[in-house]
Amino acid sequence: MSLVHQYKRRLPHWEKEGSTYFITFRVNKALGKPLIESVPAAIVEESLWFGYGERYTLDAYVVMPDHVHLLLTPLHGWKLSKILQGIKGYTSREINKVLNRKGAFWQDESFDHLIRHEAGWLDKFKYIHNNPVNAGLVDRPEDYKFSSLVTMHSKGRIESFNRLESLSHRIKSMYSLIDHTADFGIHVYGSDPKELFANAAWALFDLITEMDQLSGLDSCRIEVSGDDWCDLMVNWLREVLYLWNGKELLVKKARILSLSETELTATFEYDPFNPNRHVIKTEIKAVTYHQIQVNSSPAGWEARIIFDV
Repeated sequence: MSLVHQYKRRLPHWEKEGSTYFITFRVNKALGKPLIESVPAAIVEESLWFGYGERYTLDAYVVMPDHVHLLLTPLHGWKLSKILQGIKGYTSREINKVLNRKGAFWQDESFDHLIRHEAGWLDKFKYIHNNPVNAGLVDRPEDYKFSSLVTMHSKGRIESFNRLESLSHRIKSMYSLIDHTADFGIHVYGSDPKELFANAAWALFDLITEMDQLSGLDSCRIEVSGDDWCDLMVNWLREVLYLWNGKELLVKKARILSLSETELTATFEYDPFNPNRHVIKTEIKAVTYHQIQVNSSPAGWEARIIFDV
């Protein structure tokens, strides 16, 4: 069993052997955006690949003008704190030589987020490569030079794209769209009732917004009841939809704490809506009882839900 270890400076940091982390470290504020220049950015990129395969696997990265995002997994015997110390120490010395300066190049603290599920990996993978587009530096992710998207021939990139393809297929298998005359609906799938209800909430907000733009730093808890599985599913999704339509909250993830055929308790990770950051793809007015189905089979659980748009 892997143990989670915490070390703390000004920010808490969690380490669990075998885990993947989304990491951000930033340039000293007094230096502005030195990584917009090719030579300093190339030093960072070369340093990232130096430790690949020996100290960690590297799924994705982007070197932005004033910060770096990574998606990596430390290999056995290597602590994340030591890995980051090595990357930041080496690049600080080498970039300072190029800039003919002394002193701290990077801010002392790094931000690291432990990836707990495959959907989270996919969200961060997409977020990293969309970062230059969201910052207005390029029109397409593949146009940004200092990104793992352009290192197509490296072993690490091939492994990441294979994983991306696999996870994309798996997440698409969470739900599929139903063609409907007036409105539209979804088929949702899950291995058990908890996964089915969690996937239904995820699918609803995947239709509403770009899920990779959400951080899910805030949370709340709700309880829902119904007469049977179908009634419970409709009431559940109505509560989920109300978070958007009634409170302008965008749900990144639902965690089902307890579930029976007539009662459900769950927590949500969400973001308050920010028009400068979040894109709304679809406006959904209501969850309907029309053709509602919740069924189980040897292959798993499935639901059919129609929305009023």
